[in-house]
Amino acid sequence: MHFVEGDDPYAQIIEYFADYLTDNGVLVLAIENQYGLKYFASASEDHTKARYDGIEGYHRFSDKAKTFGYRQLKDYLLNRFKTVEYFFPFPDYKVPDGVLAEALFDHIDAAPLLASFKSRDYLRPYTPKFDERLSWEGLVANRQVPFFANSFIVVAGKSDSQELVRMKDLAILYNRKRAEPFHTLTRIYLADSEHVIVDKKPLSGGKLGDGRFEIRPYTEDWRHGQTVHMEVRARALNKSARFVDIFQPALSWYEAVRSRANGGQLDGEMVDAIWQNSLIVDGQAHYIDLEWFSAQPVPLNTLIIRAVYWFLVDLRSYPMLAAILRWKTTARIITDVAAQCGVELSRADFQSFEEFETELHSTALGRAQDRSKRHIKFVLRLPQQIIKYLQWGEHRLSALRFYLAKVIRLAKRLYHERGLR
Repeated sequence: MHFVEGDDPYAQIIEYFADYLTDNGVLVLAIENQYGLKYFASASEDHTKARYDGIEGYHRFSDKAKTFGYRQLKDYLLNRFKTVEYFFPFPDYKVPDGVLAEALFDHIDAAPLLASFKSRDYLRPYTPKFDERLSWEGLVANRQVPFFANSFIVVAGKSDSQELVRMKDLAILYNRKRAEPFHTLTRIYLADSEHVIVDKKPLSGGKLGDGRFEIRPYTEDWRHGQTVHMEVRARALNKSARFVDIFQPALSWYEAVRSRANGGQLDGEMVDAIWQNSLIVDGQAHYIDLEWFSAQPVPLNTLIIRAVYWFLVDLRSYPMLAAILRWKTTARIITDVAAQCGVELSRADFQSFEEFETELHSTALGRAQDRSKRHIKFVLRLPQQIIKYLQWGEHRLSALRFYLAKVIRLAKRLYHERGLR
């Protein structure tokens, strides 16, 4: 709906705000992006509720609000403001997990970071028509993130000489998906014109009582390049890939962590040195985001199992999967990857992993250990394709509950209205 009458109510409302501001005034605007990537992937348009309505130009309704793309919104604002600066909240401005400055994309490959955000549809269950995470890789390479970001925070100033409201960092990220003691704040900033720094710290204590695990703050350089996880994943998405070829990049990772082991044990700081947090650059291993710390040593074989286990958790969320992996159980794949590295895993190794991961998982999420242990045992014993089918069924069942609840609410409303006549 339009709250302002006129041939161009959007230009008029911007003019209205500009007129009310002082010469040094600033307008801060949070708004959906008409061409956000999630809308191409079938998310509902937030105002008209119709899929693809914004992308197709809002022709279905004449009495609904609409949003704009990056360039058109900027042009609107520049008609009345001297300076316009964009920030990008992800996955959207309504409930952001992070806010990225536009300058971030000039300094790092942001595709892995963008892939960590999961888009939301606030109107109905969301089943994207394509994998947004993979799409970000090409969009980042072609410098198209501003055009396809799901929403904007825009700061417009009336004076071209004033200092706008600014983020002092390139990005600010929050993780509140764990138990409260393990919520974290991450800052990405420039130490100088080219030196990108990552600073992460827990928002509270980072530890639960006298537990074995804790989150420790760190400050480190941003590491450029692909993680071992990304290299293996790219191979595992190839339907015809061979098993030995898929996991070849993991051999260098294994040699690197093995060289740090003493008597088959690793220091507690290596608990999170899985593929996702490991890069091999010019034959040298580099570790990133080692936020978790164990008060006790970590068995090398436990870390091997952890690395493959969490890789498969992520891999199963993608629509495609190498045929050679589909009908292998999680435990079988882990055993075969270890054998490719020259390691023979025993039942005792898996039991050690189950105990270790149960404690870490339940601590991080604040869940009962029995629940975490059942889940881990269940995943280890099932083939990847069966787990994917179960996840698909769980999503469909959730959608069915959503629509059934809507039908019940509608029926109750109709019954109530009929009773009032």
